[in-house]
Amino acid sequence: MEDLRHATQSASQEVLSIEKGGAMAFIQQQLHDRLLHETVVKLNQEYLFGTPNEREDARKALTRLGFAEV
Repeated sequence: MEDLRHATQSASQEVLSIEKGGAMAFIQQQLHDRLLHETVVKLNQEYLFGTPNEREDARKALTRLGFAEV
């Protein structure tokens, strides 16, 4: 059921749903699963081409993962 939930969430929603202090564990799991690049690409796509709300969520998600504020 977990995979189905993630399939319907945007990348930014997935990242923003991480509990406070859980970003490092999320990144480690993404690295282990070889999914971090794909997640960052999706976040960038949401930031560049999304609605204003999607863009703001993507910006917050990238910041939460430790990327420079855009």
